[in-house]
Amino acid sequence: MRVGFLDDIASLDACKTGEEIARVVDGVATSLGFAGFSFLDVRNIGSGSSAAITPYYLTTARADFVAEYASQRLYEIDPIAHLGKRANLAFSWSELLKKPRHDEAQDKKAGAEKVMGFALDHGYRDGLTIPFHGVSGDGSPVSSLTTLFWTGPQADFEHIFASERFSLQMFTHYCNDRVAAIRGSENVLASIDQPSLSGRERDCLSWSARGKTAAEVAMILGISENTVNFHFKNTMRKIGVHTKTHAVSRAIALGLIVP
Repeated sequence: MRVGFLDDIASLDACKTGEEIARVVDGVATSLGFAGFSFLDVRNIGSGSSAAITPYYLTTARADFVAEYASQRLYEIDPIAHLGKRANLAFSWSELLKKPRHDEAQDKKAGAEKVMGFALDHGYRDGLTIPFHGVSGDGSPVSSLTTLFWTGPQADFEHIFASERFSLQMFTHYCNDRVAAIRGSENVLASIDQPSLSGRERDCLSWSARGKTAAEVAMILGISENTVNFHFKNTMRKIGVHTKTHAVSRAIALGLIVP
């Protein structure tokens, strides 16, 4: 099952509160078999000397899981949270734990095992974490971290992870924009003039929205991979984003392409 971008983005557009966003995101998550989500947004609120980094949190995870995670200060040793600060692509918990960490201190490994054991004790066998890092309209940093929790069979998770990771990453990027608008810090979509994209730029975005890599888009369009990447760079500059995935989600939201 693929995330229905047009319907889900339209639902996000209609949201007026964080609670309404939470219902939409949770609906997408549960339709794919996930057992809830969490969304942490960190950005500057206000302007000038009054600007401050203010966290904004939405979740449908188990209340006891959230409370105990905070009370035990597990975020200080959570490898998922630490990787999310520097990663740009969605990743799974199991994928992270399988990676060799020969240079990692023993106490960090023990901390990771503690956090993963804690999650398993609460029924969460795996998870899909989607980081986002960018720059707002006023030049201040924007970061968010979305996690979808999994309690079902591992084989089913592996299938969802492989087939839906790209779709979910684009969806959460648009969710990030919608949260920004609701929080009042910025309305990213409204602040951007409708960019003029060439036909080839739209083609590249449209095929990317269907999950095609740059190499695959090049084969489909009969051009070189370097040319595809050139079109992506121009598109990102015009739309005002810093990653291909965000360019696709923003283009969908602006009505520049139809997925």
